[in-house]
Amino acid sequence: MKSYTSLETQTEKDRVRFPIALKLTGIIIPLLFLALTIIIFLSSILISDDVRITAEDNNFNINRRLASSVVSDDLFGLMAAKTNDFLNSISQTKKAQTASLVQLSETFFSKNKNIAAVVVHDALQPSSGFDAFINTDLWAENNFDIASSDVLVDRLIFLQQDKILSCQTTNMPLLESTDVFQSTNLLVLIYPTSFEGKNQTVLICFSPRDMAELFSSGDSLSFLVNSAGKILLSPNTAYTNNDLLAALPDFVSEIFSDTEGAKNVILKDANNNEYLVAYQKNSRLQCALVTVRAKSEVFTELKKIFLENIIAGAVALLICSICIILLARNLSRPLKKLNYCIAGIEVGNYNIPIDIKRNDEIGLLAESLTGMRNGVANFEKFANKTILRLAREGKLKREGVNRTGTVAFFFIRDFDKICKDFSAEQTVEFINEFSKNIVPCISATGGIIDKFLTQGGVILMALWGVCETKGSAKDDAYDCIKSALMMRSAVREFNKCRMQEERQLVKMGAGINYGELVVGQIGSDERMEYTVIGDAVNLAARLEGPNDAFDTDILISLELKNLLGALIETEEMPSLSVKGKKDPLRVFAVLNITEDGGPHSMEEVRKLWVPTNE
Repeated sequence: MKSYTSLETQTEKDRVRFPIALKLTGIIIPLLFLALTIIIFLSSILISDDVRITAEDNNFNINRRLASSVVSDDLFGLMAAKTNDFLNSISQTKKAQTASLVQLSETFFSKNKNIAAVVVHDALQPSSGFDAFINTDLWAENNFDIASSDVLVDRLIFLQQDKILSCQTTNMPLLESTDVFQSTNLLVLIYPTSFEGKNQTVLICFSPRDMAELFSSGDSLSFLVNSAGKILLSPNTAYTNNDLLAALPDFVSEIFSDTEGAKNVILKDANNNEYLVAYQKNSRLQCALVTVRAKSEVFTELKKIFLENIIAGAVALLICSICIILLARNLSRPLKKLNYCIAGIEVGNYNIPIDIKRNDEIGLLAESLTGMRNGVANFEKFANKTILRLAREGKLKREGVNRTGTVAFFFIRDFDKICKDFSAEQTVEFINEFSKNIVPCISATGGIIDKFLTQGGVILMALWGVCETKGSAKDDAYDCIKSALMMRSAVREFNKCRMQEERQLVKMGAGINYGELVVGQIGSDERMEYTVIGDAVNLAARLEGPNDAFDTDILISLELKNLLGALIETEEMPSLSVKGKKDPLRVFAVLNITEDGGPHSMEEVRKLWVPTNE
């Protein structure tokens, strides 16, 4: 019989290739990981779009607010209006000669400190020269030589001749003047006007320092550019992104070719770096305010959020994995216990405790298995354990087969006399008490109990070498004789107790035969019994009867005597006439096993039946 411990190992290693714990962790954790990955990925996409839209809106709002202060028609229109008033005052002063021109200039420039110079020029008659009014304070502040002011103004007019000539009535182009004033950032506003009765062009050179203070130098950078793509004004901090600066001229050209005055766009430089760009253009000033923010900077915060999401997802996955593993162990451990219990039941071990107390399906399964185990344990008391084990292992064939084996019938002699005055309870108690002494003798020698019979008393039918064999018919028969002699000793001990209680002594009778048997499952699907039939069985049954006449306890046939030979010591009894047999049947009483010693005659055997007080 397989041991329960070995079955544990077999169940765990051989039968279970994929434990529940492995399946749960191997399926749920990857699915959870996939779900978290998809959630993080989708949320990142949604957040990315939201962040981009928010950044574009912020960029556009910054651009719009700054444009209202920097490139508005009102701002430069006011500057032109003040300048026109100043020029009109100059014109009237020249006619009436009521005040000095110098005093008028000082008054104007004291009120408009950012204006460096006002130049009036007739573009159609360049030879007529120009009138220049200089802000000496701002001129000196920028280290310009007052004496060379005419030279600088003349150069400015020469360089901006095309713009001066193309200046229309409503246009006020805003230009840069670094070619004239070198490193000093002075802007030039050009517009047509009437001065001293002539159509002339006014050039206002002014410092945009007040405007520059409005420019953001944070995440978003703004530039004031003219239609040629040149930067007129930028933040106070130096901007060193040469790739972006190189891409501005073409971009500005697209701005002024577009009909829309304000827009959000994506700008790419030569290295495919992307920028969020918002612009507001002023066609009259022929300039545009461009607000730029690097797209990579926009998504820096998103990357941080994405990283935090990954960390949070990893922590969540770790916690969920631990919970799943604990849950898997909580499920697999009781199932292993139940599996071990079932493995024990398979080999006939019904003493394994099922100590599982749960309020779920596993607890219900444990209760059901406990009931099944107890039921099977009670059932096996009514059937032979060896037969049940062989049936479980699929080793019993329903169809009959021929086997060679040993059959024995054991009975209680004088059963009717012993139980004559017994009640039903006393009769059953006596039979059970007697069986407790003789049944272990059969099990200890490898025999199986076929059935209990009640024909003329209690008869026990046992088999050796029929269902299982030790290897040879001789060994099986020898075990049967050994079992019978063990019963002789067991009955003697049983009688000792009965003698002390002054009850009637019990005698045993046995008939044993060896030969060909037909073995099979006999019956129907509703009720079936695994047993043997044949002449050898009938002869063994007939051998137990003459024990009363011969006053013997163990009778065997000639075939069995010849099979065992010198292994046992026997005494031949008178031959029997058996119905259906032509020749008389020679029978022998078993005295002992030769190597164990013991009684050498039936007289000595009979003395053993009566226990002494020793």
